[in-house]
Amino acid sequence: MAPDLGPDFSGALRGRPSRLDLLEAFLSSLKASPGIVIVLEDLHWADEATLDVLRFIGRRIESTRALIVGSYRDDEVGGAHPLRVAIGDLSPAVRRIALTGLSVRSVRELANGTDLDPEELHVLTGGNPFYVTEVVAGAPDRIPASVRDAVLARVARLSSNGRRTIEAAAVIGPTIDPVLLSAVVDWPDIDEPLAKGFLLAGDHDYAFRHEITRQAVLGATEPARRRELHARVLRVIEQDSEPALAVLAHHASGAGDPNAVLKYAPLAAAEASLAGAHREAFAHLARAERYAPSLPPRERGAFFESLAHESFVTASGDLGRGALKRAIEVWEQVDEPAREVHAQLELARAVDAQGLRQPSNSVIGRINALVAIGTLRARRGDPDAQSALDEALALSRQTRAYPPKVRAARAEAAWLAADTPRVAAEADAGLAIALEVRQPWKVGELAWWLVKAGRSRPNLPIGIPDPWRLQLEGRWQEAAIAWHERDCVYRGGQALLESHDAVDVEAARVIFDRLGARPALGLATKRLRELGVRSIPRGPQRATRANPARLTARELEVLRYVVAGHSNEQIAARLYLSRRTVHHHVASILAKLDVNRRADAARAAAALGVQLS
Repeated sequence: MAPDLGPDFSGALRGRPSRLDLLEAFLSSLKASPGIVIVLEDLHWADEATLDVLRFIGRRIESTRALIVGSYRDDEVGGAHPLRVAIGDLSPAVRRIALTGLSVRSVRELANGTDLDPEELHVLTGGNPFYVTEVVAGAPDRIPASVRDAVLARVARLSSNGRRTIEAAAVIGPTIDPVLLSAVVDWPDIDEPLAKGFLLAGDHDYAFRHEITRQAVLGATEPARRRELHARVLRVIEQDSEPALAVLAHHASGAGDPNAVLKYAPLAAAEASLAGAHREAFAHLARAERYAPSLPPRERGAFFESLAHESFVTASGDLGRGALKRAIEVWEQVDEPAREVHAQLELARAVDAQGLRQPSNSVIGRINALVAIGTLRARRGDPDAQSALDEALALSRQTRAYPPKVRAARAEAAWLAADTPRVAAEADAGLAIALEVRQPWKVGELAWWLVKAGRSRPNLPIGIPDPWRLQLEGRWQEAAIAWHERDCVYRGGQALLESHDAVDVEAARVIFDRLGARPALGLATKRLRELGVRSIPRGPQRATRANPARLTARELEVLRYVVAGHSNEQIAARLYLSRRTVHHHVASILAKLDVNRRADAARAAAALGVQLS
């Protein structure tokens, strides 16, 4: 710009003037050039010589008729930055103009014609014009490469410790608790990110100046380190007295910790759903879905039902229908016809609502629902069980869909009705098809019904699952345990019902009584009489009725030892009982408390108000 300041200034530059002489020449040129405008951009990157000029002229600007405009990014200028010192030395005549971020209205105008949410974009960018225009230009990318490169270029200029600190802060979230940051990073350097404008200091915490900056840093953090940082944050916040479930679920997912995700995500989803935040609830469950197969069966079925519900509420119909189908598979697997019926009906409503029903799908869905309804009615001793199963058989003959499943349900209904010839007929008809289509579970079940109809054990050409194999071999207690491990309580009762030991049969009677399975309860009572038991309870004793979980006095006694961490063998020694008797008591306790693991018994008992002291 020297030529624009006149020949005197240009001539001074050609000599070897001192710094002071050069500054005086510059000032004289400004005085001799009324109306001149000089623009100095990006002063946050200015060297010491430039700042000397700014300081010298700024103190004397009133003696000229010139206008000097300087611009800098305040998020690059911390308290100790040389520019901050230079600005403090300027004349009171210097006018400072702070540029605020764009308003939501302005962001909405810029984002017009895109799919971007203006309010979300404003939060993401803080209204920074560069970030806003780059995101709009790069839509639908959430963080365009130009923005990411700009942010990461600034991050690269931080010290090693400063980068470690900003990475940990990005993992913690938009707001950073200093105590948490110190627990996650050894000797964090918070001053540098504050000085460089990445973070802002509040009264009790720090916050990112722009959310888009945090996300760019987070995305650039090496994946293994990001997971490690999430895991550290999770371990720390788990120790809080009242940690936020959504935060726990977020960091569990970031850490890639399946157990923590399955522990916190459903709880966070339930909390969000109760608050009406269904998109958040759906997001929690969707993140946990890939880990769901490792859940115990009943928990897995409940998980998929919850996922289906939130999917439908948030218009994610395809995922919801898939989740319901998986829930139906679980309820069928654990022999829960009531839950299966509910899920089948939900699926039918969802399919109808989406206009996706096909004739073949409609028939198959109806067969499944009818089998579940008929089984449920038969086990409860309700009327019209046979009509549902008759319709299921008629439909299966039309489509050849699921005939072994239909025949197995009809054989069980006939057994509960004490119709032995019909048990044999249904089992015969179903077993051949089950073998043909190679359905091992139905092969085992139908073979069992043949045995119950008085036939000898069939010689099966394929292997069958352990619970049915053990049952067909007459190993009742092992079969019951195998069923219990699969959460099939009713089937476990059926296995124990065959035992020649009254203790086993009494355990089966308790199971059927709790489930409200009246026909099977009658069979258990009859079996006890055949074994010579005369004193058979007709209902819970008064103390049991008064107990919220309907635990007997002996079961309460056993539960106290279970909660204390004792094994069945230790409990048997202390109470002078056989290990088998203790096993039955523990199985009954878990069933009545509706839990699958001993470790959950104390929590469930407390929730029901059971007094253990």
